[in-house]
Amino acid sequence: MNQFVGLVAFSIGLGLFVFPQGVAAGVGERFGRTAGHWETVAVRAVGGLGMAVGFWLLVV
Repeated sequence: MNQFVGLVAFSIGLGLFVFPQGVAAGVGERFGRTAGHWETVAVRAVGGLGMAVGFWLLVV
């Protein structure tokens, strides 16, 4: 079960890390602004964290 959750977390994290523009635009729109640099950085950080947790769950 942990490996399945790890694979899902890694996949979602990879998607957020590689293609952050759509989510960053949604975050910017939520706060009434356009997606800027910091929104993209925040989405990539969450994606990197998701990949790290997913990889850890896959290995352990």
